Amino acid sequence: MNDISEHLKLKVWVLNPFDDIPGEGKPQRFWSLAEALSSKGHEVVWWSSKYSHRRKAERSIKDGDLQSMSFDLRLVECAPYLRNVSFARIKNHREWGRNLVARALNEVEQGVLLAPDVIIASMPPLEGPMAALELKSHFGCKVITDLMDAWPKTLLQVMPFGWAGRILGSLALYPYSRMLKRAMKESDAVTAQSETFVRYAEANGWSGQSLVAYLGAEKPARAIDIKRRKTCKFVYIGAMGRSYDLENLVRVARILENEKFKFELHIAGEGEKLDALKAMAKESSMIYFHGFLQESDLIDLLYDSDVGIVPMYPESGVAVPYKAGEYLASGLPLINSLNGEMLRLIKNYDCGFNYEAGNPDSLLLVMRTLLEAKVDSLESMKNNALKLYSDKFDRSKINSSLTRFIEQL
Repeated sequence: MNDISEHLKLKVWVLNPFDDIPGEGKPQRFWSLAEALSSKGHEVVWWSSKYSHRRKAERSIKDGDLQSMSFDLRLVECAPYLRNVSFARIKNHREWGRNLVARALNEVEQGVLLAPDVIIASMPPLEGPMAALELKSHFGCKVITDLMDAWPKTLLQVMPFGWAGRILGSLALYPYSRMLKRAMKESDAVTAQSETFVRYAEANGWSGQSLVAYLGAEKPARAIDIKRRKTCKFVYIGAMGRSYDLENLVRVARILENEKFKFELHIAGEGEKLDALKAMAKESSMIYFHGFLQESDLIDLLYDSDVGIVPMYPESGVAVPYKAGEYLASGLPLINSLNGEMLRLIKNYDCGFNYEAGNPDSLLLVMRTLLEAKVDSLESMKNNALKLYSDKFDRSKINSSLTRFIEQL
């Protein structure tokens, strides 16, 4: 039975084209939020994209997945793109926002959908908040912009040709800067996946109500074993693109192997660096590549590991990545290269070590320290990791906070 009265039931639209949809993987932020809102009796429509950002392929909704959803899912037509930094991606996002507005207005006019009371739009892409504000002008609904990244600032950091490229990039991305300023001026509230991005919103004109809601992770279905295994197992899960210091991770693992340390390094995921990393590790008997894992296999891998690795360059613009919550949920201390908020969380909870991205000697020192650490020291950090998860990264608590925030708006 729903626990809110009928007159408080809201029609909530979620605008996000990036997260996996049912049938593709496990619930991330917006899938789990849609389920949480639906469980409270709200009518939820998730407007996603017919093109998968992660898989770079067309997507569809299977009948079995459709029947299992507690919310309505709309896939919006838009052009494909193969590279994350490309004009084709810009075209994709523009078409997604434009087609979303046109389809939404038509379906409400035709009586297929009821107009929303609240729209929560992720940023990126900035076309999401722009579409939400356009719909607000027609329906009079509330708009929440949810900051998932520091766009367009992040895009400047991947521009080629050094400072000259960044100057040209600033000019090219000026329309996005205007979109950001408008979103901060006209939204009714802001949510963000980190304190860092709330500050970013404020630096771009936001001065109203805001909520920090970390990306988080689902609570494991089984009890976490904090005992150190006989062979220490390091794990990396995620993408393998230019933002990740993975070459040095493999390089350092090979050095430790030559020093006769007993350990395992498990790498799960896909990306442009995968083949090169496999070539670097071909002579190793301690480095394992798993490719893309389904949810149950990923949970098993994390459960059987000892330390989670966040090897990201600070230039990535990421504050607190998805993988941090996944590691912490499994009671894994972190080896982290991000400064700022992620580093502060690790220090405050004493649940890991930091190293300098791009510096193999720095990473070598940290991994060697963990391999030489006493058993009770590592187990203490595992307990602290679980405490940090419970306080900040438990997705059920995060979704409860987001739901209350939306209801109170």
